[in-house]
Amino acid sequence: MRDHRLAPLRQGYQALKRLTLFLAYARLDASGQNPNWATMAFTPPPPPPPSPPRFHPISPDGETTLAADVLVVGSGAAGGVVAATLAGAGHDVLIVEQGEYLDRADFIGREADMMPRLYLGGGVLATDDLEVMLLAGGALGGGTVVNWMASLRAPADVVQEWATLTGMAEFASSPMQEACAHVEGRLSVGVGESPDNPNNAALLRGLDALGLPAARIPRNVRGCEGRCGACGYGCPHGGKQSVLETFLLDATKAGARLLVGTAVRSVCLKGGRVEGVDATWTAPDGTRKDVFIRAGKVVLCAGALNTPAILLRSGIASPWLGRGIYLHPTTALSARYAQPIRSWEGAPMSVLSHAFAGRNGGYGFYLETAPGHPGLIALAAPWDGADTHRSFMNDAAHMADFIVLARDRQGGRIRVRRDGAQLTYRLGDDTLRMLKEGLATLARVAFAGGGGDGGDRPLRTPAFRWRERRGRL
Repeated sequence: MRDHRLAPLRQGYQALKRLTLFLAYARLDASGQNPNWATMAFTPPPPPPPSPPRFHPISPDGETTLAADVLVVGSGAAGGVVAATLAGAGHDVLIVEQGEYLDRADFIGREADMMPRLYLGGGVLATDDLEVMLLAGGALGGGTVVNWMASLRAPADVVQEWATLTGMAEFASSPMQEACAHVEGRLSVGVGESPDNPNNAALLRGLDALGLPAARIPRNVRGCEGRCGACGYGCPHGGKQSVLETFLLDATKAGARLLVGTAVRSVCLKGGRVEGVDATWTAPDGTRKDVFIRAGKVVLCAGALNTPAILLRSGIASPWLGRGIYLHPTTALSARYAQPIRSWEGAPMSVLSHAFAGRNGGYGFYLETAPGHPGLIALAAPWDGADTHRSFMNDAAHMADFIVLARDRQGGRIRVRRDGAQLTYRLGDDTLRMLKEGLATLARVAFAGGGGDGGDRPLRTPAFRWRERRGRL
């Protein structure tokens, strides 16, 4: 199935492989452990400390119509800032979130429990051909709850390109930079709490050995202390300054209301003016209710996947709607070191190199690291049979996980299907070339930094290895 000439069989293989291997290494047995963790030397994060809920979402029980001055659809990076700003200015704001509300005490760090609750599509969302996996936040707080806290401004040349291509000089304006600085200040963005775990230290060591520039990654943290490393499954200590810790708190303190478990189907228009939205609320017990939310102003902050889908379902006519979805495609290389790495511990990202960002006319790539946890490593790891895969996983504690992140020139397209949004996306030839060049560069970085004990393996299917001979790969 993996190598079959028919695409549907290859896609079926990917779906089966990813789900099976994730569950094999993430699910817990009756004793509350996974039998594979001991051989991996994996220690799960400790239970979160007790913490009372800080938000109190409203419930539409008994009501089918709600109202607000401003309705903000989505509670992530965009929705949180918009809601806090408007509520602080005195507007009656209602924030609608499709996912559920989880807070510090709910973030137990276990993949099998957290992935279905915190990620869109249960963490197995992918493009229509299953070639590219999409990790997107799907609970209150959106992507800010599950991201790895790298807080990088868009490069100045990219911002200027946006301004030129769109004719919107505001992209490169002083007010835009001031707005970025305001957000960074509220999120405590800085490099003061970016210690290098062994994974990032290995990348830095290899970059230094090759004379490649490295930079510290600013992170939105305060009081993190690198206590666990399960940052992709919510922060139980409140160190990650997600919107749950910042802008959503600001919004609700200013009077904004929250409605969770509510999927917006479409925006209601009459005579060219917005009247509100049609939505479906799902109760904790699974029962559903249709809800109409009346609002004269609706701000769609449902992300790059769901915002265009809502507009398409609303009958908005535009030839560009749903087009131009960019992913910054990423692939990984795993390098074995003699000393333990344990990429699941400590700050996920603290080091990067943008030495190759200018390649391909400004559409080059970054070199970074990625945190690994058993389920995620297992589903991404190459499959050449059970014994090979098991050997790879048993070496995971000694593996550093590096990633190459490319800037894609060709975007994808969102279409609406009965079961939701569907993304069609194909890698362009030049983007694929940059990813290959990035992998080769990472192999050199790994060898230069003392890695390569047992081979360097891109996390792909099928597997292949690089070996160093006479100073060359």
